[in-house]
Amino acid sequence: MKVTYGSLTHGSPRIEWVTGMVLLFEHEAAKGADSLLGQRHFSVGPYIHKNRADIVLKMYASGTDATFMVDHDVFTPPETLERMVVTMNETGAGVVAADLVLGQDAPSTGFLNVPGAEGKFISTVAPEGSNVGRVETVASSCILVHRRVYDRISKRESMPPYFGPGTWWMHWPVWDPVANLWVTLGEDFSFSRRAVAVGEEMVVQYDLGLDHWKVGRMLPRPKLKEE
Repeated sequence: MKVTYGSLTHGSPRIEWVTGMVLLFEHEAAKGADSLLGQRHFSVGPYIHKNRADIVLKMYASGTDATFMVDHDVFTPPETLERMVVTMNETGAGVVAADLVLGQDAPSTGFLNVPGAEGKFISTVAPEGSNVGRVETVASSCILVHRRVYDRISKRESMPPYFGPGTWWMHWPVWDPVANLWVTLGEDFSFSRRAVAVGEEMVVQYDLGLDHWKVGRMLPRPKLKEE
């Protein structure tokens, strides 16, 4: 397998992300022709869903087999990609997400959908006796997606405009009956729906040791005028 490494940002990259990226690149470079890295691409801009789609297009253009996306505030140990590829091969899942803490209310990147509650999710924990768990929705802070997932989503046209070429990471409007209004799922949660709809499975790997640093500001905070 050859992978397109993609990182996206709408703010200031963290030095921890840079450190992890360099260590991962060095680890893969030491393998020579056996390296999993086929291409590197960095997408910068305020629209995260567009940045992710841009990385997918680079994958297609280069002929690689998968995208490996890492947010600019995530530290990845050197063997992260290698171990996630092994998990993808062993489980057959088209999507493998690396576990990390997203926030106080979301201790994991893997989620289960709440039955009967549109757009509601429960953050998961590692299943007993295993470091890999199957989930219904994933956050995309560090995610490996096989090319066939994008292929299948591109071919599904039954629910336009949410399926078809280029719609992999589009946001998804859903009706919230409690709030009595339309809300929007983020690009990663809507991608999860697209992946499940075309029959793909998603897993979270809980033992990779990633660190998550909060996103920096897009621009420095302006100084207040001194009186």
